[in-house]
Amino acid sequence: MKQLFTLILVAMTISVFAQVQVTFQVDMTGQTVSPDGVHIAGSLNGWDTSANMLTDQGSNIYAVTLNLTPGADYEFKYLNGNAWGTEEAAPATCTIGGNNRIFTAPTSDMTLAATPFNDCPTTVETQMIKFSVDMTGQTVSGNGVHVAGNFQAWNPGGTAMTDAGSNIYEVTLPVLSDINVVQYKFVNGNDWGMEETPGAGCGNGDNNRMFIIKDAGDIDLPVATFGGCTNPIPTRTVIFKVNLDGAAASADGVHVAGNFQGWVPEGTTMTDAGNDTYEVAVEVMKPMVYLEYKYLNGNAWGTEESVPDDCSFNSNRFAVMDYDSPDVVTLENYVIGTCNDLSVATIDLASSPLFKITPTIANESVSITWETSISGQALLLVHDLQGKLVFQQKKENLQSSDSEIINVSDWTSGMYIVQLRTSNSLYSQKIVVE
Repeated sequence: MKQLFTLILVAMTISVFAQVQVTFQVDMTGQTVSPDGVHIAGSLNGWDTSANMLTDQGSNIYAVTLNLTPGADYEFKYLNGNAWGTEEAAPATCTIGGNNRIFTAPTSDMTLAATPFNDCPTTVETQMIKFSVDMTGQTVSGNGVHVAGNFQAWNPGGTAMTDAGSNIYEVTLPVLSDINVVQYKFVNGNDWGMEETPGAGCGNGDNNRMFIIKDAGDIDLPVATFGGCTNPIPTRTVIFKVNLDGAAASADGVHVAGNFQGWVPEGTTMTDAGNDTYEVAVEVMKPMVYLEYKYLNGNAWGTEESVPDDCSFNSNRFAVMDYDSPDVVTLENYVIGTCNDLSVATIDLASSPLFKITPTIANESVSITWETSISGQALLLVHDLQGKLVFQQKKENLQSSDSEIINVSDWTSGMYIVQLRTSNSLYSQKIVVE
């Protein structure tokens, strides 16, 4: 029983949704609202000024809900209209670069507080972040040393650092707390082409240094060596598993490729774990909370699996973790090219107070009634004991006493596992179909 319970805890750290729903709100008090409506434009919609119109919620509040990628930074502006020239120019105290608002998409659904059009909220939350770099061995540019990052719109000459002695250059800045992970690099000068390439372990796929500042308060970042890696980015171990379901493994091996390793098809070799399952443990940088990946029975493109729509996003498998997820996370054990998850058959079937199933032995239909209200998204899944997905239904804001009827009349006789997965929890019960 202890092993089964541990498996559930691991599974609870993984979200089953590739995107999160974020509701943006703007307060148009004092504005004469354009007959063209209120819009939002930004990196969330390709800076299209007319793509997303906000809806009047009353009391001068306008809102829109958009699907975003967890952990990604988004810059945006509100427009009192639907074309450039009608956009706001909010103050620098709550924006970056060209008066763009910015925030990091969360790992679960959220509603942003309403912000005044063309102005800052009454309280602008910031964190004092100290950046430091050791320039030992470098010929310092006459234009000085700078730091550029997502907190200042990646302006290579916008943030000068001060010589603190002993070849250390530093600067302390207020960084908007709407940014969850600060990304940055140092520049020996004031223009691109003079920036560092951090050493292995200290840069992501874009050669940016990263540090989780969410909920951390004021921070003195570790002193970095220019172009080196004195303090590697912390990682967590992610265990990937895939089952070949009787297919012969390629002579070139079985691999996994994804955004965590640059989509290199031959870069991450998996090991035969027996019973047709291959696995590999990969060190993934903790600030990277959203993974996309797919398995290959080979080591080159053309040997990769085709992932069904029911369990894919962008035609890839995906996983969403929290910034504080455990140091070791085990992903589902999928049958290659399918949504069949072989790990579900080992989940503890202890009764959950979250939902009630009647009858538990059925031949026509079963009724699932929620015992507790749940806000946000949830996914109702049913697998057979071989891991084959036989039912899937996305649910929104479940209310106590809500119900779902599932027709099981054409299912093969046997035991099935009913799961309710939320962004941070997993609940399971069993039914028998006669």
